[in-house]
Amino acid sequence: MPEQQRGRVSGILGPMSNIGILVGTFLTTMVVGNTSLMFLLPGVFTFAAIGLLIAFLPDRPADRGLLGPFRLLDLLRSLWVNPFAHRDFGWAFAGRFLLFTGNAFKLTFGFYVITDRLGYSPAEAVSLVFTATLVFTAASLLTATFGGLLSDRTGRRKVFVLVASLIMGVGLLTLGFATTYPQYLIGSAILGLGTGTYLAVDMALVVRVLPNPDNAAKDLGVFQIANSLPQSLAPLIAPLFLTIGGGNQNYPAAFTAALVFAVLGALTVIPIRKVR
Repeated sequence: MPEQQRGRVSGILGPMSNIGILVGTFLTTMVVGNTSLMFLLPGVFTFAAIGLLIAFLPDRPADRGLLGPFRLLDLLRSLWVNPFAHRDFGWAFAGRFLLFTGNAFKLTFGFYVITDRLGYSPAEAVSLVFTATLVFTAASLLTATFGGLLSDRTGRRKVFVLVASLIMGVGLLTLGFATTYPQYLIGSAILGLGTGTYLAVDMALVVRVLPNPDNAAKDLGVFQIANSLPQSLAPLIAPLFLTIGGGNQNYPAAFTAALVFAVLGALTVIPIRKVR
């Protein structure tokens, strides 16, 4: 893919995960009261999507003659990328990891902010979460394409990633300090505006700093850890802040911590050298 088109393409692909979250949230609103279906119904769509991918996406098998014998230890070793030897990739990985750690606070505790802090019942919160997700997704779609195009036009990536990360931090802070549902929607919109630009431009940045173009799929797989691992760590980290002052509902403190993670994630793009 030409360098001057990566922001535009990333702007199209980036928000797809947000649309997936929106669809999943909508499905849960259809089966409120049935916990089993709330988990199983999105899973059915997941398997259906995988089936469509396998059925319609052409696959080009590798030449077996070029492949050595499979060894699990070799596979595990190949997943290690030395962040000191590949500093730009290491900084990009750290930035995504930190930012997504902060964002995982919202994914994990957004529902509980609505119930515990804003005072809505769990049944009401399900539809309110969907509305907030709709606002978030609309805002991210708005900035994703525009941000990707502008990044391609200017040839710059770092400033877009940095500013988008800071905007995401402001959105997270607004969510944590919201005392009314309209304020929560404003926070969702701000977070979406930052997320759209971030997902559009950061992936274009990452592709530019991959350690080995010949192993791009493997290196992108390693980078995916920075997306998924924070979603497991955030529920472990957040109670440290939720319990400040006694009790377990100090959401302002928790989302202030999320802001700090976002700011640290923004700052990691500064040392990257291969990308402007």
